[in-house]
Formats: sequence, C-alpha cells, structure tokens
Amino acid sequence: MTEKTIITVASIGGPWLRDPGPRRERPAPPPPLTNEARSGVEPYGTKVNVIAFALTVVATPLMIGIIGIPLVLPPFAAVFGLPVYLMAGVPAFWLLAQQMHRNGLALCPRRFAKAGFFASFFAPFFYSVCFSVSPARLHPNQDTDLALVFWAFGALFAPLFGAVFGATYRSLAKTFAA
Repeated sequence: MTEKTIITVASIGGPWLRDPGPRRERPAPPPPLTNEARSGVEPYGTKVNVIAFALTVVATPLMIGIIGIPLVLPPFAAVFGLPVYLMAGVPAFWLLAQQMHRNGLALCPRRFAKAGFFASFFAPFFYSVCFSVSPARLHPNQDTDLALVFWAFGALFAPLFGAVFGATYRSLAKTFAA
C-alpha cells in the first residue's frame, strides 16, 4: 500500500480503525419463567377442586334459569338441556378442568364455552334415547325432528352454559384454594 492509500483509509475512519472502548459483557439472561408467570394467573393447584366443581354443576343451571327469567328462553333451556348438560357437558367440563389444572393453564371461561358447544353435538343421541323410552311415544319422524330442534337450541345455549360454568368454577376454585 502506498502512503496515499493509508492516509485515505485513515481519513475515512472505517470501523476497523476506531477504538472499540472498554469490552462489554453480555447481560445475564433472565431467569426462566414458571407456569404461573407464563399464564399470568394464580395457581389453583394441580387437581380439580371437587367441592368447587360440584357447587358449580348445581349453580350453573340455577344461575342461568334465574338470570334468564326476563329473557323467557333460558329457563326452558335449563330444563330441556339438563339431560345433555349432565350426561355430556359435565364430563367434558371435568376433563377440561383436569387438563387445565394439570398443565397449569388459566381457567378460561372461553375454553369451557367451546367444550360445551362440542358436547352439545351429543344432544340428538341423548334425546332420541329419552324419546324412545318415554311412555308418551311420538311418531318416529317427530322424534327425530324434535331431537334436532333440541340440538339446534342446545348449540346456541351450550356455549352460554359453558362460559357461565367456567366463570363460576374459576371464582369458586380461587375462593377454595385460598
């Protein structure tokens, strides 16, 4: 290299010629997050709170029936949806609550609403069994039509039951965990 080249490079002041200053060390990584910090919720334990769950199973239809009296339809949904709620909804809610407790997930009413909606798909089966056993037997086509009508209303009200169930269970589990 000639003198002119060295002076030109020095006058430009490329990064390779600058003084880097004192050597910096990398900051220490943050401590790993626990499940509590990740989900942002209080821990409710790793097992389903049986007392809170049982109270919620009883309280949900009562709350929907009492609160829904001015709306007229929810009390009937509580009466006609009770077989599906007890035979499909409660086991689905139990399994979901077990999974959420075991994995440290938040007790989110939206998840219970989804579980209720998918459990309502069993409604035609339960109602066809109930209608086939009932002494006041209808015509077979009426049985099927009535079961599908109950399923349609169940598909509307099952997420409501699930969301109310989830919110009530979360509240009671928090109360009984403290």
